[in-house]
Amino acid sequence: MKKNLLIILAITLLAAGCEMRKFEFAPTINVDETYTIDQTGAFFEIQTITRAQVMDALDIPETATVKEFNIEKISLRVTVLEGNQASVILASGKLELGSNKPDIFENFPVSLIKVDAPWIGLNDLIAEGVESLKGKIEGYVLGNDDSPFNIVVSGDSSPTAGQKINVSLELKITGSVKYVDCIETLPYFGDDCDI
Repeated sequence: MKKNLLIILAITLLAAGCEMRKFEFAPTINVDETYTIDQTGAFFEIQTITRAQVMDALDIPETATVKEFNIEKISLRVTVLEGNQASVILASGKLELGSNKPDIFENFPVSLIKVDAPWIGLNDLIAEGVESLKGKIEGYVLGNDDSPFNIVVSGDSSPTAGQKINVSLELKITGSVKYVDCIETLPYFGDDCDI
């Protein structure tokens, strides 16, 4: 009896027909860059991020209307490699957006002893740099910017400068984008499609 009732309900819903309805989505994006540092003394490493890299990570439909983009967090993960002599590094991150070069984080201490935390959240982010990064990625998402940009990570060993550093630093930028899109579904779901 219950099986027949479910079949009748399913037929009724399908008979109602499908129509375009509006839904809001909020997927997350992770942009990861790896910096390999094998140096005695101060280091300076550059990675380039492109619009294609960001858009591939998001996979937003072309029919969608983007409402908002936010950066949720920025974090580091360190892997100590053979031959490393430093116990701590002070790492700084900077954007290179043409002539604009705001800092994202500065002199953040990264322990290289007993590294077992998968990701280290960068708590002392610099607002100007984060806003510039947000604006750049938002430009990619909105389709009004397609030029690549660089993120520079630099620093030195601490408390003794000039030690041999051999590590891999992974920088992860986690963000979210809110967008609306019309998809074909039953008329009982979603809102009227007016975008």
